[in-house]
Amino acid sequence: MKTYKNIWLIGLAVFLATVQLSWGQEYKLEHKFVKGEVTRYKRTIHIFEFFPSGKQEIVMEYYLTRKVEEVYPDSTADVIQNQDSVITRVDQEKVPNPHEEAMNGVPILMKVSKSGTYQEVRALKEVPTEAQTNFENMQLRLQNQPGLPAKALKINEAWNDETVLLQNSPCCGRNYEQTVTQKSTSTLLGFDNYMDVDCAKVQFSGTVTGTEQNCRFTYALNGKVQGTKLFNYKTGKEIKTTTNMDVVMNSANSRGKMEYQKRTVITEELLE
Repeated sequence: MKTYKNIWLIGLAVFLATVQLSWGQEYKLEHKFVKGEVTRYKRTIHIFEFFPSGKQEIVMEYYLTRKVEEVYPDSTADVIQNQDSVITRVDQEKVPNPHEEAMNGVPILMKVSKSGTYQEVRALKEVPTEAQTNFENMQLRLQNQPGLPAKALKINEAWNDETVLLQNSPCCGRNYEQTVTQKSTSTLLGFDNYMDVDCAKVQFSGTVTGTEQNCRFTYALNGKVQGTKLFNYKTGKEIKTTTNMDVVMNSANSRGKMEYQKRTVITEELLE
């Protein structure tokens, strides 16, 4: 019995020492690029809209191929992204989506830093007219996207981000301005094994505020955002990021008042 007790105590001591070491250790989260490397991602946008008159579910699945064309001395890289296909379903029924499908086969040059910020986003061929607004909104979204912290992080260390996004919202043949401010706090929780890959696990949460206008209403939106990011800190690749956003949109004008809720779940996952 004494022998088993000693073995248990030794095991506990080793475990506690390992935990203490990992908690005190710092980890650098940064993107790493290899010239010529090709990766494929699946990006899913799942939207639930709840109106006084009913509800609607929209799912868009994008299949993307990215190739590293050049890597510079500062570790910034030129990445060419191609949208291979997009599938759209409304209330589980597959429907055409010409505004999104028009971007299939249009190569996009993205200059990405090792922190994951986008310094430049531009099309390498003419963007079809029906996709122009969506492409411009994508440019704004990526170029305003916060990156990873420049410093190394300890487990449970947190940092704050704030993003102000201006984009166009087409309605009735016109473009209306939409302003969204997102404030969030991210925390390096630790590590997780996902699909046999050791990943740093980052959790984030915060608030979303802004205005959205169309040809009938101007909405004030307020909500919350939360999610997780799984990042392979050894290879410098984002493995899977899930973002959940719940907002309430209120409007009042001469035609009356309107309120509806919108839940958006965005998942981007490395396929290969």
